Amino acid sequence: MRDPSLPLQKAVFAALTGAGLDCVYHTVPPKTPLPWVVIGEDQVLAENESAEMYECFVTVSAFARKPDHKALAATIWPLCIVGTQIHGRHRRQG
Repeated sequence: MRDPSLPLQKAVFAALTGAGLDCVYHTVPPKTPLPWVVIGEDQVLAENESAEMYECFVTVSAFARKPDHKALAATIWPLCIVGTQIHGRHRRQG
């Protein structure tokens, strides 16, 4: 199994920064002022060791003071991935 978590994290980072966010972190440096968007843990699920398709989940957390928290959430929400594109086939979830 090839671990897709690093390319996935890079894609999430690119999507967030591409949306104009400059406060995206994996680990927030001490004394960094709000707002923050933190790319957290990921989970990669495969049916077996030789799987070529995966189900991946990434935790993205947003931290901001009121009333800015709603604007930050509104920027992030449209970036949520509902489906996956694998080898030209598309699968929708939900």
